[in-house]
Amino acid sequence: MTNLSNDNIINFYSALFGDDGKEFAKQHIEAVKENTIKYFKTMEDTMPKKEYNIIKKRFGIDSEVMTINEIAEEQNISREDASALLGQAIRMLKHPSRSIKGYPILLRLENK
Repeated sequence: MTNLSNDNIINFYSALFGDDGKEFAKQHIEAVKENTIKYFKTMEDTMPKKEYNIIKKRFGIDSEVMTINEIAEEQNISREDASALLGQAIRMLKHPSRSIKGYPILLRLENK
């Protein structure tokens, strides 16, 4: 996960939390990098594999950042389907059943 760039993290927090998340990530970038790694490990078993892999690739978690077009090509699906799956993955992460478990990890400031 050494490829995890500040911009990737900031974009991920923005996708989940909007502008407030973006600002939080900017202010606490080192803590949120570690938190994001822990978060994705926690979420792996709670999401369908396809959506989980797409969101990780889009935001560069465990890999280089991929565009929607690159993801679509790799998955052998249309760009629209890849975009829809990404949107679905983000909605899944925002769902209360996952956010109750995951958001405390993402918003933790101490690195323990």
